[in-house]
Amino acid sequence: MGAGRGCAAGASERAVVADVAEILTDRGWRTKGNPAVSEDQAGMGAEPTLGPLEAMAGGYPNVDADLLRRLARAALFGVAAS
Repeated sequence: MGAGRGCAAGASERAVVADVAEILTDRGWRTKGNPAVSEDQAGMGAEPTLGPLEAMAGGYPNVDADLLRRLARAALFGVAAS
């Protein structure tokens, strides 16, 4: 599950980042000296997607989870989803 799809599905940011780290690791991505992509590294990679969506949904720490989900769906599918 990618960052955009995870948010569109209503998953928490922590769950999305954990899934992204696992997917990248399963596909053979590595960083020098590490056998796996960490959640921190995946979070940094997901930031360009999650950051603007969260800002539009109220900004940290006031992110409206329902609005974030709707915005992610609109970005993913190109339509305003309810």
